[in-house]
Amino acid sequence: MRIGHHGAVPQDVLPTPERPSVLVHLVGELDLAAAPDLRTKLAGLLDQGERDVVVDLGGVTFFDTSALEPLVEGHHRGLSSGVRLVLCHIPPHVRRVLEITGLDRVLETR
Repeated sequence: MRIGHHGAVPQDVLPTPERPSVLVHLVGELDLAAAPDLRTKLAGLLDQGERDVVVDLGGVTFFDTSALEPLVEGHHRGLSSGVRLVLCHIPPHVRRVLEITGLDRVLETR
């Protein structure tokens, strides 16, 4: 998994002076080996409490349930910090995992 800050933010989560955001572009496999890095990256961004965090999943080639924990933790961390964690550009194989687990109704997606 590579983490970068590239890509386009969906129109409904564009930053404004009142509500800035940061884009995290994920590329590659999100699995047990990648989950700790994702957890650390999201925690660092969300703990700042200043910007919404938009996670672009468009470059994810493999996604298993071990990647859900950092996303759910990030969602709850964001709620407690007053910022949003938004998932965007979700490929069908990732959306399917979110739907099966019911997290598509918990996590904010675009």
